[in-house]
Amino acid sequence: MSKKALLIISCSKNKKKFDKPMPAIMVYDGPFFRMLRKLNLKKIEVDIMILSAKYGLIDITTPIKFYEQKMTKKISRKISKKINSKLMRIVKTKQYKEIFISMGKTYYTIFNLEKINTTKIVYAKGGIGKKLKQTREWLLNYEKKN
Repeated sequence: MSKKALLIISCSKNKKKFDKPMPAIMVYDGPFFRMLRKLNLKKIEVDIMILSAKYGLIDITTPIKFYEQKMTKKISRKISKKINSKLMRIVKTKQYKEIFISMGKTYYTIFNLEKINTTKIVYAKGGIGKKLKQTREWLLNYEKKN
């Protein structure tokens, strides 16, 4: 079993505009992304994915363009099956021991995680400040010790 874990966060309303596609972690500019950019992610043994209304489930390094699209219940229903299929393939391949999910209510409704019974699934709870703190603490638990 892999030692790595997976963090899934939602995209953010705040984005930076670039002349060309840039890694998603650089485009999104909400509090979670500012926190991630401050951490030394090379020392943290976690894969990080973003759930986006426009791009679906992507890695933080995936090049994207600036866009304006809010996640709605209609969009979440439309992309749910595709997102869950992709996540199941990723989990099966990577064999994560834990998945941490930190996002808003509309994003949470997309996931159907009952089928993932080989991986511990943890959800951030509370308001955005509490979720941000829980996410940061969870990430730091996976920091390389040497």
